[in-house]
Amino acid sequence: MRYSYASILAAGHAITRLWIADSMHDFLVAFALLLIFEGIWPFLNPASFQRALAAIATEPAAALRLGGLLTMASGLVLLYLVN
Repeated sequence: MRYSYASILAAGHAITRLWIADSMHDFLVAFALLLIFEGIWPFLNPASFQRALAAIATEPAAALRLGGLLTMASGLVLLYLVN
């Protein structure tokens, strides 16, 4: 069976679009879960959440950066282990 260059190119384009759509779906699912988990604490106990935010606001920038770095590193390790 012979395939034209245009049909091969069209098939490749369709596969690429499916891959991007699938990747975007996974990203949107992950983002939706993030929003759900982030909203649980302020919904269930807003006073505690406000106190925690006030405490975080008084922390020095270096401590916040370290916390962010450790959170990102933990996420990368978990992502590596899962995949």
